[in-house]
Amino acid sequence: MALRDICLRELGRVDILVSAAGVTARTPSLEMSDADWQRIIDTNLTGTLHACRVFAEPMIARASGRIISIASLSSFLGFFEV
Repeated sequence: MALRDICLRELGRVDILVSAAGVTARTPSLEMSDADWQRIIDTNLTGTLHACRVFAEPMIARASGRIISIASLSSFLGFFEV
């Protein structure tokens, strides 16, 4: 919320949010630690959800704004790791 509040104070409004944060681990699924898995989920999914919630609030209040979420190509592909 701090970033949103600074943007609103300095710019007056936020018209567009582009959410493009993402991380991965090139690790075979059976060897991936719970901590690595949680880091990926927290960044790619939970982080996106939080950004949308925070920045959507003033957009909804003024009935204007856009949210664009970008995923990498690896979200569509499965890689075989041995």
